[in-house]
Amino acid sequence: MYDVDELIEKLARRTGRPREELIERVRELRDRWGISEEGAALALAAELGVDLMEANEEERKPVTLDRAISEGLKSFDAEFVVVRAPEVIETQSGGRMATAVIADETRSAALVAFNEAVERLRELEEGDVVRGENLRLTAFRGSPQVVVERDTSLRVIDEHEDPEGLIERTTSELRHGEYVRVRGIVVSEPTDTGERVHFWLSDEEGSARVNAWGDAAERALELEYGQGAVVEGWVSTRGGTPVINVLRTHGLVKPAEVSVRPAIKRRVRELKEGDVAEISGVVVAVYARRRYYEACPRCGRAVRDGECPEHGPVEPERRPVLNLVVDDGTGTVRVAFFGDLAVDLAGCESPKEYLEAEEETLRERLLGANVSVVVRVRGEGVVEDYDAVALRGQTLDDEDLKREASLLLRELEGEERA
Repeated sequence: MYDVDELIEKLARRTGRPREELIERVRELRDRWGISEEGAALALAAELGVDLMEANEEERKPVTLDRAISEGLKSFDAEFVVVRAPEVIETQSGGRMATAVIADETRSAALVAFNEAVERLRELEEGDVVRGENLRLTAFRGSPQVVVERDTSLRVIDEHEDPEGLIERTTSELRHGEYVRVRGIVVSEPTDTGERVHFWLSDEEGSARVNAWGDAAERALELEYGQGAVVEGWVSTRGGTPVINVLRTHGLVKPAEVSVRPAIKRRVRELKEGDVAEISGVVVAVYARRRYYEACPRCGRAVRDGECPEHGPVEPERRPVLNLVVDDGTGTVRVAFFGDLAVDLAGCESPKEYLEAEEETLRERLLGANVSVVVRVRGEGVVEDYDAVALRGQTLDDEDLKREASLLLRELEGEERA
C-alpha cells in the first residue's frame, strides 16, 4: 500500500510540477477509470515516467558536479549555484533551448533544457542555490551538459553571496567544458578573421587563446597589447592548448585593472612546447626566399591541396610570411611572422611591397637587428619547420636596449645570489 499524499509529494518533487496540478490529474484518472486514488497516482507516475519503486526508497544523496561528470553518471541529484541566468534560443528544428551556467565548489557546467522544460529553467535566477533531482548528463561537441528532463525536479533552497567566485580561474586551472572567468594581460594584437576575433591572454601561471563572437568580438577589437582584461567563456582544449570561447549567448570581454604580472618574459633556453613567451635577442638568420603561404581567405589558416582545416575547399590567397632565427645568448629559436607582422617587421608599407622586395634588401634590414618578440611555441597552422609563431614583434631602439640590459643584469645577479 502507498500513501497517496506522499506519492503526490514525491511526484511534485521529481517532476517539478505544482502539487495542485498533480492532485487534479489524479482525480481525473480516478473518475475516468473508476479506480482508487492510489491506483490513479500510480498510473499518473507511470505516465510521467517516474520510477515509483525508486521514488519510494530513501532519497539519493546529491553528488558534486565533478563526480557526476568524471564518472559519467546517467542520472543523479546535485546541489549547485546558478552563476549565469538561462539564455533561450530557437533551434534549427523550430524548438527552443535554454542554457544556464551552474557551478559548485568542484567545477562549472552547462545546464540545458529543451522545449517544454525551458519554462522551468527560465524561473532560475543568478545566485540561486538549487537542489536538482533526476538530472541527466549528455555531451555536446565533447563538452558535458547537465540536462533538465520531464522527470527532473528543480528546487531553489538558498541564495549564494558570491556566485562569480565559483568560476574564477587561472590559466593553469582551465578544464575542458567549464565556464570560467580569467583575469590577465593581453599579449597579442586582437585579430579579426571575419568570423571571430582572437587574441592571447596571459596571467602569472600561463596563457590561453581567446576566441570571441558577436558583440564580444567588437569589444575584443578595442583591446590593446599590454592592457588588462577580464574574459568569461567556455573552455575547450585544442592539441592540449586551452581556448576560452566567448559566445554570443554567455560570455564577456572587457578591459579591467588587473594586478597580475604575466609570466611570459623568458629566455630561449626556457622555452617549451605550448608556451606563449616574450623573448628579446638578435636576428642571426633571415630566410626571405619564400615569403608567402597559401591561406584561407576567411580564417587565414594554411591551405593544403585546396582544403582549409576549418572551412573545407576554398580559393586560397597569398599571405606574407617571414622566417627569422633569433638568438638571446642562451640559444636560438626559429620564428615565423605572418601577415601584417611580417610586413611591419620588414619595414615595408604594404604586402605588395614586401613580396616584391629583394632578398638581399630584407637581409640587410633585419640581420643583426635587436628584436623583442612574443611567440607561441609550435603554434597552429604549420607551413614550414619553424619552432614558434610570432604573436607580436618589434625592433628595439637604444632606449629599449638599455631597459633589456638592465633586466638581464638583475636576472643574472639574482642567479648568482641563488
